[in-house]
Amino acid sequence: MVALAASACATNAPMDSLKPKGPESRYIDARFFPVFWIAVGVFVLVAGLVTYCIVRFRARSDDDTPVQVHGNTKLEVTWTIIPFLLLVGVGITSVIGIFHLYRTPKGSSIALTDASATSDTPQLQGDVLQVQVFAHRWWFEYRYPGLGRVDPATGQPGDIVTANELHIPAGKMVRLTITSNEPAASPEGRGPGVIHNYWIPALAGKIYAIPGHITHLNLEADSKLITDGHPVTYYGQCSEYCGLSHANMRIRGVAQSPADFSAWVGAQRALAHPPSDAEQFTNADAYAGYKLFIGSGGCATCHSVNGTPAAGQVGPNLTHLQTRSVFAGAIFALNDTNLRTWLRNPQAAKPGANMKIRKLNEDEITKLIAYLDTLK
Repeated sequence: MVALAASACATNAPMDSLKPKGPESRYIDARFFPVFWIAVGVFVLVAGLVTYCIVRFRARSDDDTPVQVHGNTKLEVTWTIIPFLLLVGVGITSVIGIFHLYRTPKGSSIALTDASATSDTPQLQGDVLQVQVFAHRWWFEYRYPGLGRVDPATGQPGDIVTANELHIPAGKMVRLTITSNEPAASPEGRGPGVIHNYWIPALAGKIYAIPGHITHLNLEADSKLITDGHPVTYYGQCSEYCGLSHANMRIRGVAQSPADFSAWVGAQRALAHPPSDAEQFTNADAYAGYKLFIGSGGCATCHSVNGTPAAGQVGPNLTHLQTRSVFAGAIFALNDTNLRTWLRNPQAAKPGANMKIRKLNEDEITKLIAYLDTLK
């Protein structure tokens, strides 16, 4: 009881599901507390009666035999009907809640118009943001279908591909399409992966990411506390044991104003460019790091950087790495110190990680970091 009480007294609990920050999580919260208090009432009543009977009818001597009496029919009917009605009420509420939470949101999918004479950034159009979520061991990949660059060959927009941070516009419904798999050429082999569970407590409930199966989750962030230039980050976690680094598979949900989200999409559409030959003189470390990245470092085998020869599909897409605040399944803040720790020995930093690389010397790590710092 002391441990339970102590765990309930945290002053900084970023994954507190009892502090909803969106309409979907608030809907869950509004149904949790009535059921909770009903359960508390039943517990107090039953535990109180049991305690009373233990004390009142305890044996006082070996000859103290209780008097046998026939049951009270009215009382028995009453304590049968009342729990039945409570269970029916809770059951109906739960079923209605499930259908509400897993409904298909109404409205058109969000698309972005191109920048115009009156605006330097694309503008949001539509009601529902569609995001595909792929759970891997041990990180989450996000794809925003139709929001990427237009393919010159087909004239159709591609996808934005990122990792670890889910960027969403505040005040807009987000429809997540979730599954689990291992990417092609993964050290564990391409396959169905394992079961994960996607959960950002402040914004929604949790939903399984199941190999070979599609699940859906709706979430939305309140807009009243979010203004241009001031996003709010909500913390999440894979909540289904999925292997050695399960605890190192975290989530960051970044809620932005619609204008900031539009700007983020516009930035994600940009291609990276290989360093020019001139940069070997102006930024020698970054130039050497790029050559190492696509060459003997082996990074391009697993990672993509759009606009360069790096087209690996195993690890996270790094095209706009520096627009993220975290990496390695959102367990490390993105800075040069943590990047150095990671590149020295990924397995020590995150046990079981699929990133398995040759031993890099300190000079090679310095040059790789210099190049990674250019991926904005």
